Amino acid sequence: MKSKDDGKSWIELSAYSNPDEVAYKDVHRLLIDPGDADKFYLATGEGMYRSDDGGVSWAHLTFRGDRMGYPDFLYFDPQDTGILYTGGSYRNPGFWMQAGLAESSVLRTTDRGASWEELDNGLPKPIIGAFEAMAMDHWDGGMMLVVGTATGEIYTSEDRGASWQCICDETAPVSKDDHHMPFMTPEERKTLRERATA
Repeated sequence: MKSKDDGKSWIELSAYSNPDEVAYKDVHRLLIDPGDADKFYLATGEGMYRSDDGGVSWAHLTFRGDRMGYPDFLYFDPQDTGILYTGGSYRNPGFWMQAGLAESSVLRTTDRGASWEELDNGLPKPIIGAFEAMAMDHWDGGMMLVVGTATGEIYTSEDRGASWQCICDETAPVSKDDHHMPFMTPEERKTLRERATA
């Protein structure tokens, strides 16, 4: 939704979506260029989109099944809005339940989404649990990226994703809703459900 009158009225920016899509209007994240409010990026269950005209038209940058087909997080580089970082998976949570892994990743683009580079030095291959949380902190001369997984690991990078360190691997699952369930054994899922209904 977009308002041009301080919220008195709204229009839906839906040109990116198609009712035939599996994840119709499954919006995960919107990132607006601080220097130009007509330029923004949208992470959805059908991939990533970019608009350069305030949402009138959209370029479909990544697609379901691509390495970043299910993006969940978006951040501008603090020094250049042409550089973006994104975290997510290539498929949706239903697929994680079937496969037992999410194969999550962090990617970077330096050309506004035309091409992407995977930033995986120091991360497990494959990553079992989905990246369910991602944050960025920045300061004069530096920045940090942090990701948390649905299997309880926390990874950090202080060199713009060039390398990662696991700072904790024994936290509770970092998870939205039941997104940690695909990475549990059937016995663990049964125990969890029994506790929830007791």
